[in-house]
Amino acid sequence: MRFSSYASLFIFLQVLFQRFSDITAIFRHTYVEIIPTEGLSVPAYQRHILTCKASYLGEAPDVEWFRDNNINLEGDPRFGIEVSFNQYETVVISRLTFYNPLPMDSGMYQCSMVSSAVGTAEVPVKFWTDNSASDPSTAILNADSNCESEGACKGDEEKMSFSLFTKSRRTAKPAPVLTPVATHITVTSGNQHTLQCQVQGGFEGRLLWLKDNHYIGAEGSFDIDGDRIPDVRITPQSRTLSIINAKATDAGVYTCRFRYNYGNQWKSLASTIYVTAGVELSSDSYILWQGNQATPLNVKCTGTGYPLPSVSWSFGETKKGLRTGSWSGDISIYDYQISAVHMQSTMTIARMPGFFNITKFYCKGENSISVKSNTIMVVNVGTTLIPGAAPRVSHPNILLLVAVTIASELVRRNAR
Repeated sequence: MRFSSYASLFIFLQVLFQRFSDITAIFRHTYVEIIPTEGLSVPAYQRHILTCKASYLGEAPDVEWFRDNNINLEGDPRFGIEVSFNQYETVVISRLTFYNPLPMDSGMYQCSMVSSAVGTAEVPVKFWTDNSASDPSTAILNADSNCESEGACKGDEEKMSFSLFTKSRRTAKPAPVLTPVATHITVTSGNQHTLQCQVQGGFEGRLLWLKDNHYIGAEGSFDIDGDRIPDVRITPQSRTLSIINAKATDAGVYTCRFRYNYGNQWKSLASTIYVTAGVELSSDSYILWQGNQATPLNVKCTGTGYPLPSVSWSFGETKKGLRTGSWSGDISIYDYQISAVHMQSTMTIARMPGFFNITKFYCKGENSISVKSNTIMVVNVGTTLIPGAAPRVSHPNILLLVAVTIASELVRRNAR
């Protein structure tokens, strides 16, 4: 019985460890590694492979292979580089194949992320020879019976190599050009807007979309803000991204990235589209305050838009400006950027001036696209809270006053 309990515990711990490993792998957003991690110590003149896996902030970066930190292996015919991606294109997998390595190819091999990504992995590689084994390169040189001397063969090889190199340079296909149809778009609430990137050059490849440097996808409908409602639809045939039922939170910096194969190498191009939106404000219309001066009054206002809006405060019929230190130091204002399109401003009032019934505050959101203002009415319900004492109503008709004031305010707003 005891053995069975220990076995069950052991199995449970194994499953728990596996689950923990899976979770840590999901959150390991940025890494680069070469497999095998210990490198290679293998015979020369045989086919061998190194595999590099890399991810940068949850998306697949571009990587390059180097030897001894300065020799770029891209384009070297003695090596082959094949690039693929995982299912969600968050990890790039680059395989470096040694077709017929020589002992002189031994050294430290690096796989480095390029562009904005930063990270390098390296492993030692050693190609050794067996004296009893024949050297294929010697057999190739001896097979040419038309050469009068080794120097003549070498000269012919150099001429042929130069001829092939110059021919390939003349017939090389120009790199593609990625161009957005529009680099700046302003969205209006409730409408549909389409972003499009055009690829010139006749290259086959795949177009990926990102928002604020976060990967969206390559095809289909996607929920970006997590409300379980699709926000964008990506159509690869037309290379478009459509913003569905636009709102201010859909604004930001969008990137279309084109991955293509060029000379047996995977490359990528990126272009940026700035999506702007006018200001939308969110705040309470009415705040009921009980006149307890021991508790500060917090009034919040959130501005949404892109470029990120600024939020300012004022009060009264003349809309006199407020800032930290106003009202003899009783007001403090704290601004907090929630996201690339959200700015929240909190005005804290340590003490309201004197006895009051209703005070109007105004929060104004402003960016280069639009300006918007909200009215916040703070109503004193006339109850003074004193520890150990029963609530005291200072104004018996305060509820009637509140009702009349709210009704008049609604009538005034509808009349606009």
